Amino acid sequence: MRVVVLTLLMLFLSGTLSEDGGEDNRCQTDMCNILKSLKAIEARLNATENQMEVMRNIQDAVAVLQRTDEEQERKLQVFSFWANVTQLKLEQEQHMLDVLKQQNEDKPKIALAGNCHISAPEKETILPFSNVYTNVGNAYNSESGVFSAPVRGVYYFSFLSFAYNGHNACISLFKNSERMLSACDHHSAADSSDSAGNGRTLHLEQGDQVYITLHARSHIFADNQNRSTFRGFLLFRT
Repeated sequence: MRVVVLTLLMLFLSGTLSEDGGEDNRCQTDMCNILKSLKAIEARLNATENQMEVMRNIQDAVAVLQRTDEEQERKLQVFSFWANVTQLKLEQEQHMLDVLKQQNEDKPKIALAGNCHISAPEKETILPFSNVYTNVGNAYNSESGVFSAPVRGVYYFSFLSFAYNGHNACISLFKNSERMLSACDHHSAADSSDSAGNGRTLHLEQGDQVYITLHARSHIFADNQNRSTFRGFLLFRT
């Protein structure tokens, strides 16, 4: 607005100077100086307005940058939060792995596996699995056929018997003197080869004995294919 007023004033003064004294293209010294001053002021005002426009543009840009910085700060805070959560989960999982590793190191390593061959005893007989191919912890006696629990805990045992040429296959799993389970397969005309198997978990005290018996007049056969086997291992201590 001030620029418009100054421009109108300069036009008015310019017209006035042209009409005075009848002298074309001549002006009084004071009026010329005023006109020059007004032109200088107009130039400065125009420059100031340009500078103010530049400043407004700069302020707008700064405001945009500030908003961007605030948004980035919020995103950074969210990222930092989830990074901390992830780190906490990793530390918890590492702790659990360390605990499991320690438990596994403290856990006794106990396992057995073997096979045998025996035919038609007159009475029920403990089976000694003399061909032992796993006996971690040395808890199984291959001569007596008895597994003695070295620690209190829960164990798993399984067995499999194979008979052929018309023989019956019938065996049992004992805990101390108690029959825990049996498996039998009797000969039939349609099936000359017979197999039987079973398995279960047992809670044993230290020193408890586990063994397999072959029933009277039963038969099991074993060869390099491990057809008749006895297996067991510790699940966990109690």
